[in-house]
Amino acid sequence: MRYSLLCLFVVPTLFACTDIQDPSSAIPAQEAVVPERAGPGAFTVATWNVYYGADLDVLVSASGLPLPVRVAQVLAQVQATNAPARADAIARALAAAAPHLIGLQEVAWYRMQSPGDFLSAAGAVNNPVPNAGTDVFDFLQLLRAALASYGLEYTEAARTTTFDVELPVYTGGPCPPCDDLRLTESVAILKRSDVVTSNSSSHLFAVNLPVSVEGFSLEIVKGWASVDATLKGRSYRFVTTHLEPADIGPGHAVVPEVHQLQLAQATQLLGSLAGADIPVIITGDLNSDPDGSTTQTYDLMRGEGFVDLWLQGRRARDAGFTANQAADLLNASSQLSHRVDFVLYRDDKTELGGPFRGAVQLMLLGDQQADRTPGGLWPSDHAGVLATLRTAQARDR
Repeated sequence: MRYSLLCLFVVPTLFACTDIQDPSSAIPAQEAVVPERAGPGAFTVATWNVYYGADLDVLVSASGLPLPVRVAQVLAQVQATNAPARADAIARALAAAAPHLIGLQEVAWYRMQSPGDFLSAAGAVNNPVPNAGTDVFDFLQLLRAALASYGLEYTEAARTTTFDVELPVYTGGPCPPCDDLRLTESVAILKRSDVVTSNSSSHLFAVNLPVSVEGFSLEIVKGWASVDATLKGRSYRFVTTHLEPADIGPGHAVVPEVHQLQLAQATQLLGSLAGADIPVIITGDLNSDPDGSTTQTYDLMRGEGFVDLWLQGRRARDAGFTANQAADLLNASSQLSHRVDFVLYRDDKTELGGPFRGAVQLMLLGDQQADRTPGGLWPSDHAGVLATLRTAQARDR
């Protein structure tokens, strides 16, 4: 999502499953890109920001409501944006192409503690250290289970925990001390069961966004995960990341200080990939529009030899917007209006300014009416991006 304001929410009861698509039902027809049809050297990767499920602005609003009540408002929206149903919708969209590697952002793991110990009975901060241990859901596990229901086995190849925060929430009982709600957020890479990987690693950015909620100081930490994968007989470094959005001012104006923060994060990521002796694929939500209307991060990465595969694909004339659906995910028509989710590629030739040597097909996932859940929810506030590519080296084998 585009707003990196602190959020903590949890669902105190299990979701009803009436909104989940029957896995035995037919996958809807779509403009699928199937590697086997693209030739023996083709492989497929995907990226998707899977969304926390609520409007986080409520937590920093000037509504005058106590923080536990504002968190409860967010909680209500998370319940309404049914995570199991959305995981199923995302799995359905991915199933037609069965990508070899999937990069995921905003992967949420929710836990709770009742009664909590964040606040004392007098309402003072007692223990801000996240320690809630009762599972509510881990979206990554929901997604893996949904993929399995379509006959696709994926395992976790890499996962970076970016921030882990716990706050009090009003759930109808005594408050203070309130219940405690915990969100552990990650970026993650899933690999198909037949993909060989090595060198799994996780990284946090050195510069992150500080926030204050009710005078309690926190830091919104972000990072990236990477893995080396052998695809069609050749090795690639596959990376997924989520950079801090800079357009968080009034009217979505870019905040200069956050712009510089995002550039610092991108520079650190690029520095970690300098000297890589294999081609690199960066996926993720970069929160940087290609037209430069938000930040210069996109141009920075292009300047380091990364090719924007959307511009190489047969749908290059399409806008390719990937964000932002309404916070409740119930907007009748798609509201995607920014292209901030990318699949970028670099090898020894493009790093020197040469052209991309190969072929690629691109498509969006989760952006069509048929992709919505039976209850009318979009799978996420972002569309996914799927890329099937054949590099010159793989093609020559």
